[in-house]
Amino acid sequence: MTPKALKQALRAHRVVAGSGPYLSLTRNGRSIVGAQVDSPLEARLAIQAPCWISVDRLALVANGRVARRWTISGRRVEATCDGTCGLEASSPSPTRSRGTLDLGNPIPRAMEPGTCHTQKIEIPLRWQPKKDTWVVLVAWSTKGNPSLARPGGLVLSFTNPVWIDANGNGRFDPPSLPRYPLR
Repeated sequence: MTPKALKQALRAHRVVAGSGPYLSLTRNGRSIVGAQVDSPLEARLAIQAPCWISVDRLALVANGRVARRWTISGRRVEATCDGTCGLEASSPSPTRSRGTLDLGNPIPRAMEPGTCHTQKIEIPLRWQPKKDTWVVLVAWSTKGNPSLARPGGLVLSFTNPVWIDANGNGRFDPPSLPRYPLR
């Protein structure tokens, strides 16, 4: 990474910031962080972290509101989605849907020699907003950082936005701001 490359990435809004986990959002194997994409958003979310960093929460924020939440525990990822996010509901509730993804093997947490590996979680995502929407991916730990350098410190990572062109006009039309009466 050179200063010039960092400057270009910052200007292009293609940055992921964090204190432990690394996040990616890809389509066809290429990062879409900072890009404008057509709707529906079909992508893979991925979190990578060393085994001593616990990541147990993930959220997709759309136009400033949490549209989908994931809770990560051992072998399972449980998802909760607000009815406004456009995901297919797995329950009859019109305002809430839930789902579970089995990761296969438990995520290693031990710090014993030979057992500590980088953990990687990949989650497929298909989402079709009704209007142009920006989305940000955020991951964190409710347990804090157990490292010796920063015990109990904040574990948090987030991406720059992905701009979704839902109306197909070839540009991102930002959501309108709430209207407040002037007094």
